[in-house]
Amino acid sequence: MLGFSVRRKKGAGPVAIEQTPLQRFDTAEEQLDECQRSIATLNQEMIAFVKEHEIITDDLGQIVGMMSDSFSSLKVIERYNTLRLKRNELQNDFNQALTAWASAKEQLVPQDSA
Repeated sequence: MLGFSVRRKKGAGPVAIEQTPLQRFDTAEEQLDECQRSIATLNQEMIAFVKEHEIITDDLGQIVGMMSDSFSSLKVIERYNTLRLKRNELQNDFNQALTAWASAKEQLVPQDSA
């Protein structure tokens, strides 16, 4: 026995390591890239879905018609709306990631005081 004991405080969690400005910027950039990839993947899925079900949309993405008279039209519309909601969520995630990236960049490269 070494003559000492190591006691851990109850409830003490892992110690957070402070990131450098460059590490924060890199992390924010990775999150931004991931959001962009997720949006691009979902956009491709939506394009394929619209083509497959012959959906006609207006400039705002609202369904104005369908070429096929499928008995499952309601399910198609529900799925399309679900995809649009998911895209909105991903866009919100992207906006948050962009804000974090801009903040990290600002801390990395301070503005001139001139």
